[in-house]
Amino acid sequence: MQWLISIICAVVAYLLGSLNGGIMVTQLLNNADIRESGSGNAGFTNVKRVYGTKCAALVCVVDVVKTIIACGVGGFVISHFTENSYMAGALLCGLFAQLGHIFPIYYGFKGGKGFICGMTTVFMADPLILLVAFAVLTVVTLISKYVSLGSLSATLSYAIMFVVFHNDDVAAYLIAIALAVVVFISHRENIKRLINKNERKTYFFGMDKKKKEESK
Repeated sequence: MQWLISIICAVVAYLLGSLNGGIMVTQLLNNADIRESGSGNAGFTNVKRVYGTKCAALVCVVDVVKTIIACGVGGFVISHFTENSYMAGALLCGLFAQLGHIFPIYYGFKGGKGFICGMTTVFMADPLILLVAFAVLTVVTLISKYVSLGSLSATLSYAIMFVVFHNDDVAAYLIAIALAVVVFISHRENIKRLINKNERKTYFFGMDKKKKEESK
């Protein structure tokens, strides 16, 4: 019975995660499919590059809210009706919301990369770990100008922190590792470009305009 409850929560989280913010927002506001523009990815970074910060912010809101609902409700149900902790339940449902975001059943299984879903899941499981991971994301991205490198660094940091600080909850840290592995797999093309030094940089401030022009 406990396994059935966990499976049901995971399936519901996947269906909720399949409501891909990048696709929904760009279809609604721009009558276009973001997957046909830029890098072809239905994620925050590609939306920002193609349609700007305001549109990307709405995408972020959609993806954060759906993950909060999946983790919050799923974590509550699993912790109350199974032997697993709220943290493990939240991470499990966040993992499946992330998979829904990457492979959305409503959009031909072609979605985003799941980083925002992953970070939101971490927040729902342990806000302090999220703060550290977000700091890593910010510092690495601002220094390197590579959003992908910042995302991967933050992902690696939270996986390590769950193992270190929650080693008494085996289910929780194993799911956290799985969450991170999914992000790395979804960023495999970015990793190749980073290795080959042809990954596209993203500039956030006016002081970087000159460098941005030079990179074109």
